[in-house]
Amino acid sequence: MTVYVLGAGASAHVGYPLISNMSLKLLQWMKKHDSRFDYASRAKSLEESFGSLSNFEELLIKMTRCVEECPRDNSEGLGRRTQLKSDLFVLSCALREWFTEIQVNPACAYRSFCLDVVQPGDCIITFNYDVSLDRELRNADKWQVGDGYGFVIPGLPNKSPVKILKLHGSSNWLASLYTNMAGYGQTAPGFIFGPRPVISDQDMKFLNYDDHRDVSFRGGVSGLCPLIIPPTPSKNFFIDISGKEELKNFFDELWSQAREALKQSEHVVICGYSMPEVDHRARELLLSSIDKGSQISIVSGNNSSDEIANTFRQHGFLNAAPAKRRRFEDWVSTVPSSMRS
Repeated sequence: MTVYVLGAGASAHVGYPLISNMSLKLLQWMKKHDSRFDYASRAKSLEESFGSLSNFEELLIKMTRCVEECPRDNSEGLGRRTQLKSDLFVLSCALREWFTEIQVNPACAYRSFCLDVVQPGDCIITFNYDVSLDRELRNADKWQVGDGYGFVIPGLPNKSPVKILKLHGSSNWLASLYTNMAGYGQTAPGFIFGPRPVISDQDMKFLNYDDHRDVSFRGGVSGLCPLIIPPTPSKNFFIDISGKEELKNFFDELWSQAREALKQSEHVVICGYSMPEVDHRARELLLSSIDKGSQISIVSGNNSSDEIANTFRQHGFLNAAPAKRRRFEDWVSTVPSSMRS
C-alpha cells in the first residue's frame, strides 16, 4: 500500500492559496463579497485592527492572542472578546465560501494523480481543506463518500477503494448544531455537534452525487459551523463550546486511522507539504508511524524536499529521498513511468 501525504503545494495548481498569502487574498475576496456576515466591513475592520497581514497564520495568532488578553471583569473587555470570536467564526465561513468558488477551476494535476497514480487500497492523508481532489477521485471511480472520508455516512454509497483522511478538516464538512445523526442515536449531552460532520446538498452535487443526500443535513444555514482547523501553531482538533471539546473524538479517530495507514505502508509519498516545525502533531505522526524500511519519496519543492529527506534520514529512515521531479504537477506528469521516484 502507498500512502500519499498532501499539503498546500499539491493544491496550488487549482488556484488554492498557500498559507503565506492566504490572509491577504482572503481579505481581498471578502471586500468584494457581501453576505449575512457583512464580509466587506469585517475585512476592513480586521485590517484596521491587525494590519494587512498576508500570512493567515500570523493574523489568526494575533486575533487569538487578543481574545486571551481581553479583560473578563468588565463589559468592554467581554464585548471585545465576543467580537473577536465572532470575527474568527466569520473568517472560517468566508474561507469556506471562497474555496467553493475556487473549486470550479480545472484540477488537471489532481485528475492525472487520481487516474494514473492512486490505486485501490492506497490511502491519502491530506492537510488541505479543498474538495477538488475528492471530486477527481470520485470521477476516477476510486472513492465513495459513504465511508471514503474515514467515517460512515449512513445511506450513501460506500466500500470506497481509496480513503481520504482530512486531518485538518474540509471545506465541505459542517458541524451541525443540535442534531440527531441518523444511524447514531441521540446526541449525548456535551456533544451538541454529534459524532461527525454533515455534508450539504450543494456539496454532495459537487462530488457528483446528484441523486444522494446526507440525511443529517437539514438545509439552511442555521446551526452550522465550518469544520476547518485553523492553521495556527497551537492547533485544537476540536470545537471549543463553553469549555467542551466538541468533535474531539472524531478528529482523534481520523488521526488514529492515519497512523495505522502509515504503519502498513510500503511507500510514502509526501506531496507539497513542508513539515513545518510548528506542526507538532503532524511531524510526530510521520516520524513515529512509518516503518524505518519503507520507501519515502518527497515531492515538496526544491529546497523543502531536500530538508524533509534529511529530517527523515536523521531519524533513521534510510530510504527517504527527494523525487526527481519536485513540483506536484511535474511529478504527476512522469507517471506511470518508474513509480514516481
